[in-house]
Amino acid sequence: MSNPDFKRISIVGMGLIGGSIGMAVRKKRLAEEVLGIARRKESLKKALEKGAIDKGTTETQGSSQDADLIIVALPVGMIPETVRQMIPHLKPGCIITDVGSTKKNIVDTIDSFLPEGLCFIGSHPLAGSEKSGIDSARDSLFTNTTCIVTPGKHSPSENVSRLRDFWEALETQVLIMPPGDHDLIVALTSHLPHLAAAGLVNLVEDFSRKDNRILSAVASGFRDTTRIAGSSPVLWHDICMSNRKTMASVLRTYRELLEKIEQSIMQEESADLLDFLKKAEKARNALNNS
Repeated sequence: MSNPDFKRISIVGMGLIGGSIGMAVRKKRLAEEVLGIARRKESLKKALEKGAIDKGTTETQGSSQDADLIIVALPVGMIPETVRQMIPHLKPGCIITDVGSTKKNIVDTIDSFLPEGLCFIGSHPLAGSEKSGIDSARDSLFTNTTCIVTPGKHSPSENVSRLRDFWEALETQVLIMPPGDHDLIVALTSHLPHLAAAGLVNLVEDFSRKDNRILSAVASGFRDTTRIAGSSPVLWHDICMSNRKTMASVLRTYRELLEKIEQSIMQEESADLLDFLKKAEKARNALNNS
C-alpha cells in the first residue's frame, strides 16, 4: 500500500462518518492538517475535543482553498450543491470525494458541472450504525470494512489510485466499480433491508393498536431483525429517493418473491416452502463463514 500523500484534508460534515474519518486520519498521521466544516459550532467543538480535526469552521466557501483532498460527509441530497459551491475556491489538482450511500445520481450530477483541473471520485465506506452524530464517532469505524469507489468522467487513474490508497490506509478493503453497479448492489444489500425492517416495525405497530399484548411478546429475533429501522428517517428518505429507479426495480422483484412464498403457504406447497427456507439457511451460513 502506498502513502496517499494528502497534506491538507477538509471534511465537510462532522457526523458519525466525517468525525470518524478525521479521527482515523489524525491517529494514523495521514495528513499534516485536517479541517472540519460544519453548520453547527457545537459539532466543531465536539470534533476538536474528540481529536477528529485540527481546526474547524462553519464557512464552506473559501475555507478549503489549500486542500488536497475534500471529503463531503453530508446527506446524499446535499452533496452535489455543496460541491458546486466549493468549486470556485479550490486549487487545481484537488480531489473531491463523498461518502454517500448512492452514487450514480451524485457522480453524474457533479460530472455535469465539474471544471477541468478538478477531480471528483465517488466513495461509499460501508461502515456505520443506527447511531449518528459526532458523539458516536470513533477512529476504528472503518477497520476491516469495505469501501466502494466509483470513478466518473473526471477521474484520472492516478487519482483513483491515490484515493484507493487513502481508504486502504484507514484499513478498509476497496472495491472499484461504476456508479450504477454500486447502486444496484446497495439497493439489494442495504436499502431494501432497511425498508423491509421499517415495514415490519410499522406492521407490528399497526397491529399493536388493536391488541396491546403484541409489543409485550416482542422477542430478540424481532429486535435483531429490525434494529436498522431505528436510523434517521430523513437520511434514509434521501437515500431511497436518490436511488429510486433501482429501488423500484428491486422492490418489484422482492414483492414477487413474497407473493411466491404466500402462494406456497396458501396452496400447502410444502416442498417449495421448505426449499426456500433451506436455500436461505445455506446462503446465510455461507455469509457467516465468508
